[in-house]
Amino acid sequence: LHKIGYLSRDIKPGNFAPGHKCNKQSKIIFLYDFGLARKYLDKSGNVIPARKDIGWRGTTRYGSLTAHMRQDLGRRDDLESWFYMTVEMTRGTLPWRLVTDRAAVQAAKQAARAAGRIQFLFETPKQFDQILTMVDSYVFDSVPDYDKIYKILDEAREEKGIRMTEHWDWEEETSCSITTNTMNSLSEHDIKAKKD
Repeated sequence: LHKIGYLSRDIKPGNFAPGHKCNKQSKIIFLYDFGLARKYLDKSGNVIPARKDIGWRGTTRYGSLTAHMRQDLGRRDDLESWFYMTVEMTRGTLPWRLVTDRAAVQAAKQAARAAGRIQFLFETPKQFDQILTMVDSYVFDSVPDYDKIYKILDEAREEKGIRMTEHWDWEEETSCSITTNTMNSLSEHDIKAKKD
């Protein structure tokens, strides 16, 4: 998304889905719901300057510290939201999961950078600390080092003995013919309806 000049501004688990097995895309994770997406590059490919005093964007649980401060969001903020989501999927929870007050969530996220960092990253791969440090070092118009983040994640995956060829939880052993037949039937029905 960033490569084509857009920010999501609402990175959260509910906005991701695996591809379908029948399309041989079950190991591809797709991002969707671009209701809060915004172009961040102008026609010349330059970063559009940050705006002042903007409203809240995103979901409180995953929103970046910048979002909490009502400042304009950049690529780093999508990464910060992605990082919270990744920690939650790895640990099963976030320290502020049950907190609804935005100011209290912001305080918990700030604590995750200080004394609460050990608790925040508890039971996550040690490499997550390095990723958080990277994300926190970026400013509004920084170009994140995506390749380095991929490399760090691969290192963590290899340490855990996870192979990309393994069967993933959502890859069921069902036949694709049911879906294919249904899709064909719908297509034939649509074609018939258009002829009438």
